[in-house]
Amino acid sequence: MPDKDAATPGAAERQRRRKPAEEPEPAAAAEEQEQAPPDPAELEELRGRLIAQYRGRR
Repeated sequence: MPDKDAATPGAAERQRRRKPAEEPEPAAAAEEQEQAPPDPAELEELRGRLIAQYRGRR
């Protein structure tokens, strides 16, 4: 449903004030950087599962 303010002067400014820009949370960004590299054996296991799953669909 369209916003009834959309056609009025200053509507864009009101929209900007209503919905503040989302900023990434510092904690979430820090968690992404702290992740260890994936285990090669685990990657091989997952790869094998995906291949088996793909072959099962054919």
